[in-house]
Amino acid sequence: MISPTIAALLLSFYSFKFILCIDFITAIIAISLFQKIKYHEYKYSTNNTMFSSFKDGIIYLKTNAYLRHIVLFFLVFYFFMSVPGFLTPVLVSTKFSNDSIYLAINETTWFIGNCIGGFIIYKLILKSKLFTMALSCFLFGILILGLGFADNFILYIVIMFFSGIVMPIFNTSNLTAIQENTQQLMLSRVFSNINILMNISTVIGILFFGIIGGFITIDKLLIITGSFIMCLSFFIWQMYKRFLI
Repeated sequence: MISPTIAALLLSFYSFKFILCIDFITAIIAISLFQKIKYHEYKYSTNNTMFSSFKDGIIYLKTNAYLRHIVLFFLVFYFFMSVPGFLTPVLVSTKFSNDSIYLAINETTWFIGNCIGGFIIYKLILKSKLFTMALSCFLFGILILGLGFADNFILYIVIMFFSGIVMPIFNTSNLTAIQENTQQLMLSRVFSNINILMNISTVIGILFFGIIGGFITIDKLLIITGSFIMCLSFFIWQMYKRFLI
C-alpha cells in the first residue's frame, strides 16, 4: 500500500515511460521470487483437479447455511466496494487536483489508516465476529457516504484516514468468522472459492459503475454505494441474531 507514495515521488522526477520500465523489472523480480517458494501439495482425493476442487468448495458452501449467507453478503458488498476501491483516485483528480501529490496523499492516508486499524484489531479481543462485521460495515458505509459529501480535500483526507482504520477491522473479523466455522479440510477450497466470487463481483461492479460514472458524478456514486453498504450491515446484524457467533 506504500507503493502509490513511491510512485508519486518517481513521477515527480521521471517520465511515465521510465516508471513502466521500473514496473516491468519489479514484476520480473516478483515472479522470480515466487518460483522459489516451496509448498506441499496435499491431495484431498484421487480426483484432485482444479475444477473438481472448485466444485467441491461450491457444494460445501451451499450446504453450510452460515457460509452461504456470508458469501451472499460478500457478493453484494464487493460489488458496491468497487466504487470507493477504484474510483476515489478519479474523484481526487476531477474534484480536487490532478497533481500526482494529491493522489499520493490519498493512497498514503489510506495506508496509514490501515496500519493503525491493523494494530487496533491486533489488540482487540473479538467476542463476536459477526457483531464486529456489522458495526465496521455500518461505519464504513457512513465514511463512504462522507467521501461523497466532502467539499474540500482536507475533510476528504480525514474521512479517508478513518475509513482506512475501519477496513482491517472488517476484514479480520470476517476472515476469522469464516475460518472458525469451516472444517479444516475444506479451508483452502472455501477461501479460494470466496476469493474467486469476490473478484468476479468486484469486476462486475467496476464495469457497471464505470459505465454509470459517465452519467452520474463519482461523489454521487459514493453517496449511493455508501448508503447501500450501511443497509448491508443490517443483513450481518440479522445473521448475528440468528447464529449468535
